[in-house]
Amino acid sequence: MKKIILFLVLALGLNLALGQRMHDQTVYFNNVDGFSGYVKFTTTYEGGADMTRLKAIRGSVITLTAYSNVSNEELEELSKNGIDLRLGGKNHVPDKGQIAVTGSARLITDWPTQASLSLNQHGTGDFTSVPFSEIARKQMKEWRKAHSESKESQWEKYGVYRDISVTELLLPDLKNEINRILGDYKRQQEGFANAVVNSIQQANVFSFDAAESYLNNAKSFSNNSNEQRSKISELEKLIAEKKKEQAEAEKEKQELAQKEAEEKEKEAEEKKTAQTSVSSSSSSEKSEDEDEDEKESKSTTKRYIPKTATQMHSELKAMAAQNPGMMNDPNFRQRLRHLEVDANREQQTLRDYRSGVHNANRQTLAQYAASNQRIDTYTKATGDVTDAVAGMVTGLLAERDRKNEQRRLQIQADINNYNAKRDALRSYHDEMTSERTTYTNGIEQDLEAKYDEVWKIMLSPLMYDTEIEDDNSSNVHAFKKAKLTYGFLNAYVIGHKGEYGLAADNGTVIYPPQFESIKSYDYDKENVRFIVNIYDKWGELDANGRIVEEVKYDGLWYTVDGQKIALMDNQWVITDKSGQVNKYPKNDLKGKQVLLSNLNDKGFNYTNNFYSYLYVLDFEKGIYSSHIQSRGKNLTKLTTYGLNTKESEYINGVYKNHYAYLFKKDNDWYKAEIHRYTTNTYTLTKMPNIFVIAVNNRYIEENTGPAQWGAINQNNEVIIPFEHKQLNDFVNGRALSEKGIYNESGSLIVSDKYSYLSDFDQGHALFHDKKSTGGIGYGLIDDEGNEVVRLSENRLSSAPKSIWYNLGSELSKESNPNKNLELAIYCYGKDDNPNSSGMSYYNAGKIYYHEAGKNYYPQALDYFLKASKSVIWNSIGNNTQHEPQGRFSIKMSELYNLRYIGFMYYRGQGTAESQTYANEYFEKLIRKGEQIIKDFSKKGSTVDVSSVYYPIGEAYEHLGNKKQAIKYYKRSKSSSANDRLQAIEDGRMYSF
Repeated sequence: MKKIILFLVLALGLNLALGQRMHDQTVYFNNVDGFSGYVKFTTTYEGGADMTRLKAIRGSVITLTAYSNVSNEELEELSKNGIDLRLGGKNHVPDKGQIAVTGSARLITDWPTQASLSLNQHGTGDFTSVPFSEIARKQMKEWRKAHSESKESQWEKYGVYRDISVTELLLPDLKNEINRILGDYKRQQEGFANAVVNSIQQANVFSFDAAESYLNNAKSFSNNSNEQRSKISELEKLIAEKKKEQAEAEKEKQELAQKEAEEKEKEAEEKKTAQTSVSSSSSSEKSEDEDEDEKESKSTTKRYIPKTATQMHSELKAMAAQNPGMMNDPNFRQRLRHLEVDANREQQTLRDYRSGVHNANRQTLAQYAASNQRIDTYTKATGDVTDAVAGMVTGLLAERDRKNEQRRLQIQADINNYNAKRDALRSYHDEMTSERTTYTNGIEQDLEAKYDEVWKIMLSPLMYDTEIEDDNSSNVHAFKKAKLTYGFLNAYVIGHKGEYGLAADNGTVIYPPQFESIKSYDYDKENVRFIVNIYDKWGELDANGRIVEEVKYDGLWYTVDGQKIALMDNQWVITDKSGQVNKYPKNDLKGKQVLLSNLNDKGFNYTNNFYSYLYVLDFEKGIYSSHIQSRGKNLTKLTTYGLNTKESEYINGVYKNHYAYLFKKDNDWYKAEIHRYTTNTYTLTKMPNIFVIAVNNRYIEENTGPAQWGAINQNNEVIIPFEHKQLNDFVNGRALSEKGIYNESGSLIVSDKYSYLSDFDQGHALFHDKKSTGGIGYGLIDDEGNEVVRLSENRLSSAPKSIWYNLGSELSKESNPNKNLELAIYCYGKDDNPNSSGMSYYNAGKIYYHEAGKNYYPQALDYFLKASKSVIWNSIGNNTQHEPQGRFSIKMSELYNLRYIGFMYYRGQGTAESQTYANEYFEKLIRKGEQIIKDFSKKGSTVDVSSVYYPIGEAYEHLGNKKQAIKYYKRSKSSSANDRLQAIEDGRMYSF
């Protein structure tokens, strides 16, 4: 009785579920005011006859997992202050706050409506009255009347609140605390930076008290990070170096002062000695002029004798040798250079005196002195400039080194930041994935504790916004925005005592176990369907539990290409993928067949695509299996069974290519092929009475190793043994394998001496010899394995580079004893290389025109027109990498192609319309020919353009322009041009 009641309710579309009064909710949110995380709370349902109230109980808990509005450094600072919002961090639960959510409030019938709640952190939240529609309220009243014995309303018993999202996040206290922490952090950073800059400036001017004071300020502002500790260490080193530099300068200054004092003392001693000598001389030789001499003597002892430039240069040079640091002073270097110039001039003057130069007249001496003065001045100035440039270069080098070091440090910092961000993003992803997995496992465990069987069905992926490494960016440290999957939204099929139901992702039971079978299909992941039945009546639910088809059909199936087929009251109802519904009386589809993905048998079945298992629905006779399910079964035995019965023990068919199946029905063989990578459709083809087809032995009982390929015939007899890694389909009676080519008798007609062998086409196959390389070794064999033509020289080294073009050329050349124009045309027609197909089509057209006669003018015209549409003329004819003569030849081929098209229209068709077409191409030929003459007649050209004049003359003659035709014929050197001139003179000018 219970089953009958449930069936009747479902058949009317009014479905019941064992909803739970209290539901634990976990709602994730991403980048709401910069915050990401989740909130947990519990909902319950209150109501009466006319009241539907949704209430949040059991205090909500908001957990924050990330904050995107600040930098990584600021996140670290927040973490130090107890607010861990780093990706992969410990997360943060604020003390206070509010969060607003909205979701879908619904009964198990299809009447969802939006309902919003406001939740307080650690509080009980609020409640809201759900504004269900009048239809829903009417249904609830009817349910109340039908269940008067129940103390609960339909809303209290079956109500659910799901598909919840966060709409607002109010965390004023947390935001104020974040602003306070980051404000202090910013001021601390600015204070540290200013203190470091000021300390460096004071150290550079040797103000060490101020420098050390700023250093202490920097230490007080430091957050003790590696970067700031490094800067403090560098600053301490700078101050120590500057102190050492000042001490060395003071020491040098003292040593210089001491040396000057010693020299003065020595000088005074020398003066004293000189005075004693003079005094002794005066006492022994006094004269009348004693007083005057004494005065003179006193005056002499006080006179200062200056040092020579040579002496001063030597002393300064010696001083620099003892104190190398003095050379860092540009003034000192200038003084030393100038003294060196003066000392050199002083020594030269002494040499000039000794050699008698100064015996010259006064004017000559003045010129000589002036010249020397200019030389010395120039030398000093040059030295100053050189020293200045050297100083500038040294400064530039120092600045370069500083910038390089700064750049190195920045690169290292970028690398560190990149690695840190990458690791944090990966950690966050792992954490989200792990948390989702833990959540899913918990739901499964809870369901498994309540039900006999639980199957998880993965629905749409759960995505979140994040960043990943940008491998395509020129910046190796770049990231790009992306969406990543951290899990899937799930549905659960639950089973109890042979009956089945459906539960939602959070474990809420949408339908308690009540169906005799449930079939799940996820054809496109976003559109999962569940086919359910009670007492041989079938219906359909979607992943959210909504009723798609009422449980009323005699059968319900999906085809391989996504059509839905239903049977009810001797009528077929077929719904295509666009939703178009077509209905047919049962007998109208006699003899038609489709490929199904499912059987309407009992129990649970899950299919993750529409061609895992294939079944053939014959609209007249029932369902056939078209795949091998069990090893060891009779491959030739036909199995037919009713529409809704379980699969027979005997499964008939042959597996091939994962998507192609061979099966036998009513003594006829059929082949089912899935066009998986093109249109996602299928074809069902009846095989001829006699055939041979390639298959593999994957499901044959005797096969214990990897799948091997062979071929069977219509009697299921093995024609080619199952011992091949690959065997292609038979084409024109030939099949290619890694061992060679087989015919339909199973004979190997071509061995494996070829490295490449195509399928047969029009009785021929392209090969390449294993022993050959490059453009040689290619050729054609016939369907008996005989070589028809082979390329013996490397023809791929020059344009046009096409195997088919070269084969056609080989087959059509006069010197070939096996000349075969028909096969040459075949080769030219196979050429699809854009760099050669134009020439191939042109040559094929010439063969038809010259060799086959007027009866084949249409074929010739077709090839000439195809050649005119090719890119060969421009791609090679304009390519400056080719020799001028080669490019000219290509252009001439294009010109003659236009000529032949004109001929075909002019001579081959003979209508007024064709004359118009012919004139069009002749005019085009004239323009193209004149352009070729212009391009290849430039100064210095080695190309003889005389051959262009003849086709231009022909074009003018066909257009009826006798004067221009004669002009161009006379400029041509060909005998044909002379023949045409004679013909025109004799009155035999071309006419249409």
